[in-house]
Amino acid sequence: MKRNEFLKSVCKTGLCSCMLMNSLLTKLKADEKEPEDWRIGFMQYRFIKLYEILNENIDPDLRNKIFKSLGRECAGQYEDHYAKYAGNVKGMMDNLKEQWLEYYDYDEKSMTLTMIGKPTGECGCPFIGKNTMDADFCECTIGHQQKMFETIFQTDVEASVVESVLRGSDRCSFRVKVKKV
Repeated sequence: MKRNEFLKSVCKTGLCSCMLMNSLLTKLKADEKEPEDWRIGFMQYRFIKLYEILNENIDPDLRNKIFKSLGRECAGQYEDHYAKYAGNVKGMMDNLKEQWLEYYDYDEKSMTLTMIGKPTGECGCPFIGKNTMDADFCECTIGHQQKMFETIFQTDVEASVVESVLRGSDRCSFRVKVKKV
């Protein structure tokens, strides 16, 4: 059967209008935005409440240790991505510039990396969203930065927050110092 004959027979049976309708519905669905999953807001709220409960019930040093460990675990999930930059600080920084980094400086003499984030006005952590969180939660990010840059520098590092959205800035910036070997 030739293509023209096939299309004529399909249209006679009403399938043509079904194919047209399906095409239109597919286009309409593509134009619609997917509504935000309600579970995200639910999870963010619960996480903030968990943090507040820990803040009220355990020593701040222990709480900070827990959240640094959480940050290291989070970074561990992406280790396959950044491990390919082991020994290549510039490569990693160029990759981060495509994502959230505005500027960086690596002083080889002092073995100190300073990263200035792009101003966004929002915490980049999906646990936080647009909710307000205590500034001490940045301990989680310190753990994340330490894990990631220990892999890149292939030695122990000390990470610190230079500025953060949770501490009143419009961006997050960090300093990573390679510990002397």
